[in-house]
Amino acid sequence: MALKEEVSHLLGLQHCFSGLNFSAEESRVIFYGAPLDCTTSFKSGTKDGPDALRNASCNIETFSWKQKKEFFDVVKTHDLGNLEVFPGDIPKTLQRIREMNETIVKHGKIPFMLGGEHTASVGAIRAFEQTQPLVVHFDAHFDFRDEFEGTPYNHAAALRRVLDYIPPQNLAQFGIRSSSQEEFDFAKEKKIRFFSAEDIHSNLDKAKQFLSQFTKGKPFYLTFDLDAFDMPLVPGTGTPEPNGLSYEEAFQLLSSIQGKPIGMDIVEIAPDSQKITQTTAAKLAYELLSMPWMK
Repeated sequence: MALKEEVSHLLGLQHCFSGLNFSAEESRVIFYGAPLDCTTSFKSGTKDGPDALRNASCNIETFSWKQKKEFFDVVKTHDLGNLEVFPGDIPKTLQRIREMNETIVKHGKIPFMLGGEHTASVGAIRAFEQTQPLVVHFDAHFDFRDEFEGTPYNHAAALRRVLDYIPPQNLAQFGIRSSSQEEFDFAKEKKIRFFSAEDIHSNLDKAKQFLSQFTKGKPFYLTFDLDAFDMPLVPGTGTPEPNGLSYEEAFQLLSSIQGKPIGMDIVEIAPDSQKITQTTAAKLAYELLSMPWMK
């Protein structure tokens, strides 16, 4: 028996998602953190997001009340820890994130990135550029600015950069409720499929039906900006907006997906002192692991 295995029962919770780090070989999902916090324009703190989520995850039961099963009966996970980022060189950081996802996929696993600002998703999704997957995007914002504060690599431009290499028809957005005029016009021009938060509040079933058909039988990447949720659920996130999605609305939408996951991220995790934001993020991560489409 290996030393670590022999003493594992004597150790406390490890600094990894859930505190239960299965081997990389037996795991289907591989977590890693991308503690990037360079372009946050309102509230900073996303560099502490990945570790805050990990800490919160250790206080959450591993039994899914919604699914009536253990999360890890569906899929086992391994947490690699945090990627080294370069705050002064975002393109270099994005390339490292891309290489991380490419390597994880090469080993037949599903990468799950914990952010960090949303800019990190540009590198994560670019790892799949050759296969042109669907991108399912939850957010309060379009993130369609061509540049913001003098740079094209910004949390407000994240999905605009994704559209540099993923066709607009492969993108669907949920929870949108804030944008510039330029972004709104861009979405209309490119015929982006999106459901505002008000659309979802008024007709959740319509949004679910669309998402089900949009993803049916197809590979998809899920990027979830926590500000898609209503403000009380995520008081620490960088750019919160009122009238967001409830946890149940997000869960119902995610449950309606009918595709094959190739990668995921939860971003804009800026912890708050009451540990609400990071707990919401950790619970969401657990629920994603037990979705029907993870089987």
